[in-house]
Amino acid sequence: MFTHSIASKYTKLLLKYEYLQLELEEHREEHELRKREFADAYRIVYTSLVDEQKERIDATIAEQSFGGSSDKAPAPPLPIAARDDLKELYKKVARETHPDKYEHMEDESLRKEKASLFKEIKELYENDDWAGLGQAAKDLDIELPEITSNQIYYIEASIERLELKIEEITETCAWKWYDREGPQREEYMRTYLDALMNSCP
Repeated sequence: MFTHSIASKYTKLLLKYEYLQLELEEHREEHELRKREFADAYRIVYTSLVDEQKERIDATIAEQSFGGSSDKAPAPPLPIAARDDLKELYKKVARETHPDKYEHMEDESLRKEKASLFKEIKELYENDDWAGLGQAAKDLDIELPEITSNQIYYIEASIERLELKIEEITETCAWKWYDREGPQREEYMRTYLDALMNSCP
């Protein structure tokens, strides 16, 4: 039997996970805005360069993600952990969302919706995302299993991945450029272009 403190920790972690999901969504939307403005400013400076400089920049950009590169290392792989709880929950949710269950439905849009949901469920499982699977189970009125230490581990791992995704966004060139103003933006853009030119062999 788990103590009240474990149950409380589980609830708090779920709330943190949900909050970070919203944060990540907001950051992605904001990032799209910042990339567009970054691209506009980039084009203004780019047009003032000589052909040789443009060629070097073009060669570098062809191998990179424009305005989105980051010097952050990719997230390390998760350590191996017991997957019994995760697998059991996945099976329950997958049974309720599997396309075969809805193949006889006349509503094509609903069939597509269920197929898309099943794909999302599979991705959550493959990413060890207990919190995401738990949310899906709750939406489908599927009873969650008793809280275990594995569930705490999986939610903490999911939270760490969300935090890393947010950090990756805030470390992009477009994001950093947008945080500056006036002359600082111009200086950052020049530094960015210089780096692109010097990156080309």
